[in-house]
Amino acid sequence: MKMGAIPYYHLLHEHPKSLHRFYSSSSTFTYDNPIQTITGTEAIAKCIEELSLKQRHVKIRQVDCHSTFGSSVVVQVCGEISSTSINNLQSQPFMKHFVQTFVLTSADNFEQKYYVHNDILRY
Repeated sequence: MKMGAIPYYHLLHEHPKSLHRFYSSSSTFTYDNPIQTITGTEAIAKCIEELSLKQRHVKIRQVDCHSTFGSSVVVQVCGEISSTSINNLQSQPFMKHFVQTFVLTSADNFEQKYYVHNDILRY
């Protein structure tokens, strides 16, 4: 499962506009404000784009996962993300710790295809 996190963070770094492919119309995303939950592919894509995470350096320190209700899987990723783009001329970017928790749910009619049903990102 550790390798499963890599495509998500690769897209976050290279093509954040493509991250919407991991979500569905019923997906939820919570970031920074625990009272505000964003729902749906388009709203989540817009929120991720507004976070300006393109070209950020991500170091994944730990990935834990467990099967949960039904065929879902809960995944927690702990790591660090640069505070600025790696293209910035700053020699040593400040790294912020983050924890991201995903609930992956199997897609309808696909036994081995999952989407992010819930996503919580905290710094």
